[in-house]
Amino acid sequence: MGESKRFPLASILAPRNNSTAKDGILANCYHESTPTGEAIVKRPGYSVHDSFGVGCAQGGITYNGEAIWVIADQLVTGEAGIPVLPGFSAATTPPKPTAGSSATAKGGYLVSHLGALYSIGGRNNGDTTISVYKSVDNGTSWSTASTPWTTTVMQDVNVAASLGALMYAGGVVTTRGIYSSPDGVTWTLRTTDLAGGGIADFHGMIAHNNKLYALLTFSVAAPQIWSSSNGITWVAENSGISGLAARTFSALLSLNNRLYLIGGLNTSTNTAQNDVWVSVDNGVSWVILVTGAPFSARAAMAAWTLSGRLWIAGGATGPSLTSEVKDVWSSENGSAWLQAAATSSWSIRSQMSFAVHNSALYIGPGKASGSIVSGLFFAAPSVTSAIPLVPAPSTSCLPFQLTLIPATPSTPVAVFLKNRDVAYYYNGLSVVRITDPDYPITTVFGVVYLDGYIFVMNQIGQIFNSNLSNQTSWNALDFISANAEADIAIALVRQLNYVVALKEYSTEFFYDAGNATGSPLGKVLNALLEIGCASSGSIAFADNTFYFMANARQKGRSIMKMEGYTPKYISNPYIDRIMNGDDLAGVYAFVIKTNGHFFYVLTLTTSAITLVYDEVTSEWHTWSHMTSVAPDGTFTLVAQADGSIMVTSTSGHGQADGNVVTIAGASISAANGQFNIRYDPSIHTLNQFSYVPDTAVTGPITGAIVVTFYSETYFPGVYYAKGSGEDLLLDQITGDVYQFDPDIFQDNALPINLRIRTAILDFGSMKTKRYSRLELVGDKVTTNVLMRFSDDDYDSWSLYRIIPMAQRRAKISNLGSARRIAFEFRHTGNTALRLLAAELDVDEGVF
Repeated sequence: MGESKRFPLASILAPRNNSTAKDGILANCYHESTPTGEAIVKRPGYSVHDSFGVGCAQGGITYNGEAIWVIADQLVTGEAGIPVLPGFSAATTPPKPTAGSSATAKGGYLVSHLGALYSIGGRNNGDTTISVYKSVDNGTSWSTASTPWTTTVMQDVNVAASLGALMYAGGVVTTRGIYSSPDGVTWTLRTTDLAGGGIADFHGMIAHNNKLYALLTFSVAAPQIWSSSNGITWVAENSGISGLAARTFSALLSLNNRLYLIGGLNTSTNTAQNDVWVSVDNGVSWVILVTGAPFSARAAMAAWTLSGRLWIAGGATGPSLTSEVKDVWSSENGSAWLQAAATSSWSIRSQMSFAVHNSALYIGPGKASGSIVSGLFFAAPSVTSAIPLVPAPSTSCLPFQLTLIPATPSTPVAVFLKNRDVAYYYNGLSVVRITDPDYPITTVFGVVYLDGYIFVMNQIGQIFNSNLSNQTSWNALDFISANAEADIAIALVRQLNYVVALKEYSTEFFYDAGNATGSPLGKVLNALLEIGCASSGSIAFADNTFYFMANARQKGRSIMKMEGYTPKYISNPYIDRIMNGDDLAGVYAFVIKTNGHFFYVLTLTTSAITLVYDEVTSEWHTWSHMTSVAPDGTFTLVAQADGSIMVTSTSGHGQADGNVVTIAGASISAANGQFNIRYDPSIHTLNQFSYVPDTAVTGPITGAIVVTFYSETYFPGVYYAKGSGEDLLLDQITGDVYQFDPDIFQDNALPINLRIRTAILDFGSMKTKRYSRLELVGDKVTTNVLMRFSDDDYDSWSLYRIIPMAQRRAKISNLGSARRIAFEFRHTGNTALRLLAAELDVDEGVF
């Protein structure tokens, strides 16, 4: 009488040598505990998030919530882009139809609406006809959309915005009403007086959180913020911004769900301001961010939001606004500002029209020292995906290490990036090479920021530091040596508030001792470790620890993670065998948290293997990826009586049973798709294989048949960064950035080769046993799992058999007899997969 034996599918990676050809393995899946038992879950897949062309991967980091990378000696990003500001170029200025007028001038407004750029209102030489002009080619040419106002009501259009299907404009002469239009042709008066009872002025209207927000300014009272969802009904978000003096000509902007108010003319003192205020509750309450920003005090400036940054340009300065400027400034948070251009190509002006249109900044006509200045200028593109590292490193494709430098009241968050030979400083707008001759000529892996200093190390263990709060300036005498042992330096890292020098066979710790001269660091006494680092590429950081491939004189290589001063051994003899068999010519590592698990991912390119350590289960498994291969020869397809399709090639295909194939171009659509190969040498020649389509095929199959096979190698993602809340991985070779996602079940539309190989099972007896039924316990998914078995210590395998997971009982029968048996389960379908266990009917008694 047989007995049902249920065995778990979780199997630790425990190869008997530095190969993974035998013994248990989990490939492209992981183990987790569930309320119903232990489960094996398919790993997340990935899709291309950004593509930067072919280029070697060199590093990455998360900067201001976005991912930035070093690829082929360029700093790149695919999120909001890297903000840059080239010189402004001249565009065609909208003409004015009345005599003596050549431009839409002071008080006019530009607005981008539904793909077109509009110029609305303005006055020059006493115009009485106010026109609306439209450009559909980014300001190159203009047409008259309408002439809706024949009085002075819209001479000074100080507010305009696009919200949904309508654009809105408001004037300040005669009436302070709001008009709307869907197309610039037909205009409707929404309200005759926004605040009721008359106001001093409009000086800003923007779209923010699906509403219109208007800035109302007074000569004798603090500014007010009003909002409306339709331009008709307006609500005062406050009755005067508390703590803000009466002023006019301020700028109102929206960024990251916050409102910003910048500068303006203090009407009590008749002086321009350079303060910055912020509201996090849609204009109800305000706090001052910066009392005196680094840009000169100004009013009536151009102000935009683009590429995740605030931008201001030009405006009037000095007492009574007696002069104008033409510089450009930018900020990511309103606190720290960078000068993007000291002097731009457009002539000085204030009270100008401005807009963001098609990812470009536009500046229109305005006023300069009492005169009207014309000319429309734009800067495009305003962002780029790549900034070359100039001068370029003398040796290309060396790995870069990047660290963040916290913001100060006057400087934004910055990035210090370096490789072995060079270092750069990125402030959010430009990359500057470190040219101080006291910066070390050659450094080892790693860069550390601590307490205002940047630290790097050379190969003999000297740890150099930058000047305090000036990471571009260095002193040749400011260093301390990690010289407790005579071995060579490998890497410099940060652990908690310590600088850690990893050498070949030793590790030393340093802390900020606050020394007034020389290095600020002091050695942590009694913290020397007689364990070093075998490969700097194995170092990966996670929260309050880091992982690395340890090296010891007696014990060889192993994987450890640092907890305080104490390294914790996390690899095992099986993993160590694999590492000790590799030449470490190409080693990459990163840490990623996904789907409730915490993975340390280590790739050895020479061994063509990616080893993955799961912190949740303390288990190791492997990841890989598939690449498509176009075979030689031509192929014919013939439907068989058993429902399969026989494929015959004019040359040998070289494929093994169970491999994935994609068929395209067949005249019968059901014959096309992605399938698992049946290759049985007893019935197939070297030029043949078969597969089973999802739907039965009859009749002749013709067409230009295209066959794609797949090869498998190590996982391609080698650097990790988070961008816009997404897990992103950088491909080692292609320059592609992948989004790693538990809801994706393929790798960039290619199959994931999930494999579960069990240890050898004998169920406590060396008797020969007959196996009559195998059933998989798992989630019901419309997909197939392949199963094969070995009864000779993994030397040979049966052909794969299909287990349909959607069936009520996912089982197969008649597996033959053996004393000891091992199973391998394989899944390549574009679906999720979670397996809890396998159940086997075992009949004992045959000797």
